[in-house]
Amino acid sequence: MKFIIGLGNPAPQYTYTRHNIGVLLIERAITHWKLRLQPGKGDFYEAILQLEDEIHFVQPTTYVNLSGIAVKQLVDLYYPSLDHLLVIVDDFNLPFGTLKLKPTGGAGGHNGLKSIIWALGTEDFPRLKMGIGPLVGDPVDYVLGEFTHNERDKLPDFLNLGLNCLEYFIKFDLERAISYCNSFCGYLI
Repeated sequence: MKFIIGLGNPAPQYTYTRHNIGVLLIERAITHWKLRLQPGKGDFYEAILQLEDEIHFVQPTTYVNLSGIAVKQLVDLYYPSLDHLLVIVDDFNLPFGTLKLKPTGGAGGHNGLKSIIWALGTEDFPRLKMGIGPLVGDPVDYVLGEFTHNERDKLPDFLNLGLNCLEYFIKFDLERAISYCNSFCGYLI
């Protein structure tokens, strides 16, 4: 089994904010594979793609800063190997349209990652960082702000790049997915 978890805030006013890029990519994936999100056995929704392995697309129902609650519930329910867990997060240190798949690492100031690291007791899980930068002004206001008109125009192509990366994560081992995502589909512009 593999688990792809898109972080975001659940309230409707946050739908097209930069902090919700993870949720937007999950929605793009379930549309692509014609799946439906169902309530999970915890603070999350999930849609399951049946291939050789089960692929679970997951949207926590917690706010980003409490994402660790939902991820810990998911891990306690399914007991996946942590390298089969992919967390999708926004990153204002990367330019908009940039992807970076990392096998492990610190929180980098991202409160959702901090929450997950704290809940799991480890930094050793993959994360797909989706660039929403460059940061302008206060970090909280920036991530909770809506995409600019220019960014909204490019968002479908950016989500398609993310979807390509997810397909590699699903079909191949983590090392090959990292090589592909960071070399071949890492930049929109």
